[in-house]
Amino acid sequence: VVEDSGETKYIQELKNNYLPEQVSDIYLGIPFKEFENIKDTSLMERSGDGEFSFSFRLEENVKSKEINEITYEFDNENEQLLYQIGVDYTPDFNLHDYLQEKYGSPHFPLYGISGYMNAWCFKDKFNILAWVTPNNRLVIVALIQGTEYESDEMFKSLVTSECKKELKW
Repeated sequence: VVEDSGETKYIQELKNNYLPEQVSDIYLGIPFKEFENIKDTSLMERSGDGEFSFSFRLEENVKSKEINEITYEFDNENEQLLYQIGVDYTPDFNLHDYLQEKYGSPHFPLYGISGYMNAWCFKDKFNILAWVTPNNRLVIVALIQGTEYESDEMFKSLVTSECKKELKW
């Protein structure tokens, strides 16, 4: 165990504040090599290597009462940092109430392919955005230098302007 109290404190806060308890053993920004030491990636389906050169995904079948699947998306360069987590909740799980309790009221509506979605902004080691899709999926993204969302100027501009209203990014 590394005795870096600042980093340990950050990781603990991140786990407690933004991520669902089902993924509390990892954190946004974790390098893939460290992730492999925590999660058994041999049980996960990997995709995106040839299709998207900038990232790859691992899908973990959870099949719990609340969650069907968790998708982890890693940058495909350098340390291969985890920058996105998608949690697919079961259709019967009341994700709206869960997130209202965990995050509070949504900060703004984010318009995407599926229409308007509730979105939240968080400021920590990275700027973090979370949103809910109509199919009961929670997506949590860290805007990490060089990753997909941080590199998308249109997305970054929209999110930054909305989050600045809420959190003074």
